[in-house]
Order: sequence, then structure tokens, then C-alpha cells
Amino acid sequence: MTYTEKISFIHKYLSHELNADEKREFEAWVEHGIENKLLFDQISDIWNSSVPSGEIKFNAENAFLKHKARLSEEISTLPEHNVIQKRRGVIFMYPLRLAAAILVLVIAAVFVMNIYNGDKINAESVQMVMLEDGSKVWLDAGSQLTIKKLNKSERKVALNGKAYFEVAKNTAAPFTISMSDFDVKVVGTRFIIDSKQSFVKVRDGKVAVVNKDKEVFLTANQAVEIKNNTFSDVSNLMFDNRLLWFNEELKFDNTPFDLVVKDLNVFFGVQIELPEKNDWSTCPFTSGSLKNNTFDEVLTILKLSNEIEYKKTGETSYKITRVRCK
Repeated sequence: MTYTEKISFIHKYLSHELNADEKREFEAWVEHGIENKLLFDQISDIWNSSVPSGEIKFNAENAFLKHKARLSEEISTLPEHNVIQKRRGVIFMYPLRLAAAILVLVIAAVFVMNIYNGDKINAESVQMVMLEDGSKVWLDAGSQLTIKKLNKSERKVALNGKAYFEVAKNTAAPFTISMSDFDVKVVGTRFIIDSKQSFVKVRDGKVAVVNKDKEVFLTANQAVEIKNNTFSDVSNLMFDNRLLWFNEELKFDNTPFDLVVKDLNVFFGVQIELPEKNDWSTCPFTSGSLKNNTFDEVLTILKLSNEIEYKKTGETSYKITRVRCK
């Protein structure tokens, strides 16, 4: 039995697709060797990671990567088809698609990375942007980010609207965000800027807020407003997730499936279309934090937990055609 066939066998057992005789055969196979038992336990961990429970544990990443490596070995003789496209400073990268060899474990091995440099990003809805230097920016709906320079010595962007920045640390190239009335300069930190309401709220690190007359330094849990080119007194606040307008940890607790898809769209920069359903609250999804998982890993988790079926309709767009609600 190939490794892929073993994965398929386990999936059928976990989804209750085996008849009585096949179930006995499977249980005998699991008990036949330590490796079979270990493989079953690891896939079960992935399967159960999205099942609601009183105590949520999610440690599937290492197991997933191990299985993915084994599968890659199995299909290493297949031809690779890599596609790299460039459009206006935006790079879309798609690793090889492994045809049917991945089968159940990875139903669509597509990893999408959006890297922006030298372009304007207009966020019609909430959008996460990964910059070339490793920084992340979560734009609120209606906001615009303009990339001016991103190189080894300079990092400059302009913001019109509201954004949460997670700036990659680089002491050799300070990061500057320009607004109409003030600038923000940082090395590596996390903070919120609203150019329209004219405030800066710092989560951690150190931030310099500058206008033509003054420079104010903020550290963790501090904020300042700028009105008519005048700084307010620095205020202390306890920064928490209620200040954010997006699912930073990509963590779900009995979350309706349509809201899950909405958060995935924002986090991975994709567009997932759901089948029509009047009330997605009857289709909840629970998991620990998925922020460190790749898009294809999350698709695998959804495949194992909700047996989704989908098709790819564009470069970064997908249409889910079936969801099994538990």
C-alpha cells in the first residue's frame, strides 16, 4: 500500500465511509505495525483539530509537514509545473500542482504569496498585505496603501485611511509611513494608524510620530492624537484584540462557516465563494490558531473536518461546491 493509499484509507475510516468488513480490515491494519498506528494517530490529530471540544488543542503543523514531505517523495518522479507571473510589482507564485497524487490529504496544493512593491493597494474590504521586506499590513475597508520604496536602505509607504502594521525589524532601514498631516517612523513594531481620525496606537516596540513642528515617541500601550497639526498628550491604553477589525490569530470558536471564509479571504488574500445557504450559523467551525499554517494546510483541515469540495476559478479565487455541516 502506497503512502497516499494509506492516507485515503484513514480518511475513509474517520469519515465513516467503510462498511463493517472494511472497518475490521482497517482496525487490523492499524494494529499490524507501530508505523501504521503512529500515522493513524497523527492524521486523527489533524482531523480532530477542528472538532468542537471543551479544550481545544491544535498541534497539527509538524505532523502535516511530515506527511507532506512523505507524499512529495512518493510523487518526486512526476513533472513539475511552476507558474510565476508578475503584474505591476505584484508577484503571484504557485508551486507545483501534484495532480491526483495528493488525493485526500492535500486536495489542492496551492500556496499563494502576494508580495507588494511599488504599487497602490486600494482595499474595498478588509485586506491583509504582505510586503517584500516581510512586514504585514491589515488595511481597513476603504483605505489605500502606496508603496514608495522598499529596499535595503529605505522603506517608505503612504497611508490614506486606517491600518494595523506589523513591521519587520531592520535597523539598517527604518520604516516610514506618511500621511497628509504627520509621519510615523519605526524599526520593528506593531501599531494602528488612522490618517482620517489622526491617531496612532502602539501595541509593542517604539514609534516616532512626526509633523512639521514636533516629534513624539510612543512605546507599548501608548497612543497620541494629532488635530490641526497639534499633538495631544500621550495617553496610556491597554492594547487588546478589541481594537482590531480582523481575526489576527485566525482562530475560530463555533464560528459560522461564512465568517470563517471571510477571515480566510482577508488573511490569505484569496476570494472563496460559498454555495447558497440561508443560515450558516448552523454550520460552525472551531479550531486553534491557524495563523502559522499555509493556505493549502488550512484547506486540508477544512477537507478533513467539513469534507469541503471546491474548484479553482481564477488565480486567487475558489468556489466551494459542498460543505458538510456537523
